[in-house]
Amino acid sequence: MRRSICVVSAVVILLAGCAGREAMPVQVQRVGDSRRPVESIEAEIQQIDEEIQAKENKRKGTAVANVIYGVTGFFVLVPWFFMDFKDAEGTEIEALKHRKVWLASIVDDKAGSATETQPDQKRYTPVRGDDRLREPSDF
Repeated sequence: MRRSICVVSAVVILLAGCAGREAMPVQVQRVGDSRRPVESIEAEIQQIDEEIQAKENKRKGTAVANVIYGVTGFFVLVPWFFMDFKDAEGTEIEALKHRKVWLASIVDDKAGSATETQPDQKRYTPVRGDDRLREPSDF
């Protein structure tokens, strides 16, 4: 009994170590973002869109590979070692989306400061770590 527990524990630890790669999400806010020119920020927003699309495609490929490895693993144990359980792409995609919202709010603020906004027009700004948009009076 004791030996089987040790063997199962060793297999679980081994599988957990092979479960995929660690996510490396981007920082939502970076020093100097507000001082960057609008053209530079818009170029980064485009780059973020392309990167999100590429990561979405890779994420779909990973899901298909996990299904294939999972089914094959019932017959041969080895493919289970190649499955990715960490969903690093999903975490990175969410961080990129938050960064995009942050940069879009900076562009909106700069466009608002360049042209005077009408007093009756409400401006909505994103709150850090929150996907909802809030009125300035909610702060």
